[in-house]
Amino acid sequence: MPLIPAGRWSYGCVASGLQAVSKGRQGAEAANQVAVLLAVLRLPSVRSDLLLTLNSPVTIAPQSQAAEHAGAGAKLRHAQAPALMLQLLASLQIVDWSLFGT
Repeated sequence: MPLIPAGRWSYGCVASGLQAVSKGRQGAEAANQVAVLLAVLRLPSVRSDLLLTLNSPVTIAPQSQAAEHAGAGAKLRHAQAPALMLQLLASLQIVDWSLFGT
């Protein structure tokens, strides 16, 4: 995080996983596969943690309500999600630290 001053953050971690999730009240047969990327930053100078999340569809089930808008099947754009998360972290800047109550 080059735009966050040294000493303002002490720890950062990035994790990723895959989630099966249905829209609304649809059942498991309509579950879509979604890539989930998380980044957490410890900000001890303001006694807070900052969590960034990025969700990207991997596959959309034909029975899913999402298939009407995005089409069923594999979605190739999820492959860009890790690079996008790194880009977000590289450009992350906190302009007003008073948002954290300091």
